[in-house]
Amino acid sequence: MNGDLLTAANFMAIADYHLETGAEATMCLREYTVQVPYGVVAQSDGRFIGMEEKPMHRHYVNSGIYVLDTSILDLLPESGYFDMPSLFDNLMQKDPERRCRVSSTGILVRHRSNCGPGTRDEK
Repeated sequence: MNGDLLTAANFMAIADYHLETGAEATMCLREYTVQVPYGVVAQSDGRFIGMEEKPMHRHYVNSGIYVLDTSILDLLPESGYFDMPSLFDNLMQKDPERRCRVSSTGILVRHRSNCGPGTRDEK
């Protein structure tokens, strides 16, 4: 878990999800919404198609909470820089169906920069 967040995450539910899926790595997510502060114009070759006033865009972002199986230890380099995105990329290259899962079961994550509730499962 990243050290720059406060959480009321249900770690037992997260661990249960990880075990139930059989994944080697589970990344917990949260929903993040961004509002464009302007009207967004759709156009084609200079022709006005339409406009959406101050649209909201929702994304799932990494909450910084992971559950890892010891079987992934062989994927870690002995030295040098190696971050979580690199680990998940390596896992996906080997077997994306079995190795990687994402979930936000029972999570409420509050980052210092953006406080808000988590979301339901995404499988």
